[in-house]
Amino acid sequence: MQTPQNVWRIAIVDQQSGPMRLWRRALHQNHQLHFFESCDDLLTKVPTSPDVISDEAPHLLIVDWDGHDGQAGKLLNTLRRENENGTATIAVVDEEAPQQGMEACLAGANEFITRPIDQYELLTRVVNLLEHRPKNLSLPEHYPPFRFDLNRRTVAYAGQIHRPRPREFDLMLYFFRRPDEVITRTALKDNVWFGDSDECRSIDTYISRVRRLFGLNGESGWMIKSVYRRGYRLIPFDDTSPD
Repeated sequence: MQTPQNVWRIAIVDQQSGPMRLWRRALHQNHQLHFFESCDDLLTKVPTSPDVISDEAPHLLIVDWDGHDGQAGKLLNTLRRENENGTATIAVVDEEAPQQGMEACLAGANEFITRPIDQYELLTRVVNLLEHRPKNLSLPEHYPPFRFDLNRRTVAYAGQIHRPRPREFDLMLYFFRRPDEVITRTALKDNVWFGDSDECRSIDTYISRVRRLFGLNGESGWMIKSVYRRGYRLIPFDDTSPD
């Protein structure tokens, strides 16, 4: 049985912080790095609408901040206001002008880092945004092969954008945030059904439905397994493993 691994795609637009080897030295595990000459170059080559399924879409952007009226400001405006795209973003600012970091965050960046870049600080910020679940719920959450868009409440899976029922979305996300943990019916009632005893009767129906519609019977690489007299558990599933 193998746990699905995250391979994070990071788009980098920064011409001032040194050669590509700086980035590759800091971000060498589980990261695919893609370099762009400018924010305009990125906008022409990478889909920015969260309703577009593409293997080129990055999980994280690292951009050289050049102000509200610069290319980086235009990029964040396109992402946040025009497309409601919650892709994680780190702005790179000059050490002599740290106020630019606040400006970038107000424009929609999630983090900022000062130049010259310390590779350990950079990696810490990247891990915080990608590997750990952020407190900022506008960021998409990725559980390959699923992507949960928390702004639009959509699920990208099997090459399509799905718009599940509200409780289906909440139910799946609750499981994916707790892989391999036994989830009791009481926990589902309190945290997904919010104590609604009548609706709670339909837990089995909803479990069956998301198993079928989203491959959580093992087809997706994940399975919601019934645990006798205890509840349910989401586990990685490899149908090539011996019984």
